[in-house]
Amino acid sequence: MVVRGSRSDISDRNKAAWKGAGTLRWFARYQGWSDPGEEAAIGLIAEEVHDKRILDIGVGAGRTVPFLRSLSLDYQAIDFTEPMLELCHQRYPDVRAEWGDARHLDAFADGSFDLAVFSWNGIDAVDHADRALILAEVHRILAPGGLFLFSSHNECGPGCGEKPWTIHGRDFRHPKHLADLALSFPLNLRNHLRHRGEQVTGDGWSVRNAAAHHFGLVIHYTTLEQELVELAANGFEPIAVLESEHGRQVGPGDDTSPAWWLHFVARRTVDATPASP
Repeated sequence: MVVRGSRSDISDRNKAAWKGAGTLRWFARYQGWSDPGEEAAIGLIAEEVHDKRILDIGVGAGRTVPFLRSLSLDYQAIDFTEPMLELCHQRYPDVRAEWGDARHLDAFADGSFDLAVFSWNGIDAVDHADRALILAEVHRILAPGGLFLFSSHNECGPGCGEKPWTIHGRDFRHPKHLADLALSFPLNLRNHLRHRGEQVTGDGWSVRNAAAHHFGLVIHYTTLEQELVELAANGFEPIAVLESEHGRQVGPGDDTSPAWWLHFVARRTVDATPASP
């Protein structure tokens, strides 16, 4: 494996960005599916997980609560950003939503859940080494044969390597968005320069500053092929991979360049032991 750059705990930087007032307002307003891929992925597993035990990792302000509770009322959620949890409690006071870190799911016994969901690329909020911790912990708290549904930013997609001056084709369809980009450029540039030392590049993955929340995040990107390798090494059997733009299933060798991120559906194998983090 080739790694260039310096490792740091990027989760602290991302948590600080998610605590920002503007970011909290944005999450509080957002409802529904993140993209067609998420809707398609939930559709694939809906019948199997009906009335089963669900853990919603990184629930945020509660966007995922309605559609996951429509699958099962045996539902529990965690998040590691306290202000986000407060928003979730305000919107859904009857939901069990507690503070928790996906890297350390000590509050849950082995085999406690039949489905774990880590939506909206939450697994990308930590550095590369800590992803192995998350996979190991999810493997542990899932029952044998349980499912893990998560999304991850696409190393081959249009968002990887964005700069404050990057303009995508779809931006021209929204003049207001172009105007917002121009007005936000000084802030975006300042944040981007502040985070430029966090970049790390490996084989099939990287950690980079991302445009979201005014370039306030440092996130992990991975290729489809690399993520499949990591899943297999940690005791998961991939069931399906769906691209974000249209919910189309993709596999190794397919062109994923239009997809900003990918949704993975994987099964905890019955007798596999996850790799050591």
